Amino acid sequence: LSRYAPVKRLVLVACLVHTARMRARDDLAQMLCKRIAVITKKAKHELEEIRQRQQAVNEHLIGTYRGVLEHLDPDAPEAGGEAERARRAAATVEAAGGFAAQVADIEEVSAFHGDNYEVLV
Repeated sequence: LSRYAPVKRLVLVACLVHTARMRARDDLAQMLCKRIAVITKKAKHELEEIRQRQQAVNEHLIGTYRGVLEHLDPDAPEAGGEAERARRAAATVEAAGGFAAQVADIEEVSAFHGDNYEVLV
């Protein structure tokens, strides 16, 4: 650079700094994109694991709902009165863990319904 005039030297250094800054920004953006891709992939994998764990909860909730509907069916052979049917339906829910536990299970299952992995990111 000593062979160049001071103005030309300054321009070359400015171009060098500009090129270095562009490369640094590009590298930073590329690193950020890769990191976000890894985080998103982990979130999708975690969502899949949550769905697999919730499969048993879903089956339990469906079984409880079936039992409640069987007890509330007015056309069933041992239907009884309306109060008796409601008592048997409530007993089915209590045997399945209680109303609060059933509502908590429903909330947990509905929290990850669909393809909602953004919450996990």
